[in-house]
Amino acid sequence: DWRRNNVNQLVTELHNAIKDRKPYVQFGISPFGVWRNASVDPTGSDTKGGQTTYDSLYAATRQWLKNGTVDYLTPQIYWSREHKLANFTTLLDWWDQEIANYSLAHPVNLYIGIADYKLNNDSDAAWKSSQELLGQIADIRQKDNVSGQMHFSYRSIIGNTLEYMSQLV
Repeated sequence: DWRRNNVNQLVTELHNAIKDRKPYVQFGISPFGVWRNASVDPTGSDTKGGQTTYDSLYAATRQWLKNGTVDYLTPQIYWSREHKLANFTTLLDWWDQEIANYSLAHPVNLYIGIADYKLNNDSDAAWKSSQELLGQIADIRQKDNVSGQMHFSYRSIIGNTLEYMSQLV
């Protein structure tokens, strides 16, 4: 709790300093994709992530949504839609609902972080096809509370592995 409180103070002070100087600048954070597992907190995601944003990294993203101390969040959902422990679709739905539930007094944009770098470069068989990323983008576009996605990394896109960039265009 002490560490989480220190992180919260840092986020609040950084947000306030940016807004005092340049109120039009958007301040956001890209947390790890699993906030908490439902096995630990019933309001967490139906995942089995070994590391979590709240417990392992001391990031209280839900509190930031409630307080409006971020303008956007970009959770790093760097797993496939087939992953058994941390499923992309499960996490996409969970984060979409977080914005609906907690970004009420202070609107916060949600951009999903996706893992272009895993294409044809991961032990999960889903990453052997560009359809995994193209499907994730299509799923993101169906969510009411998601404003878009951020890609990691640009180098992976322009590398055009499995014709991904050509299909993306």
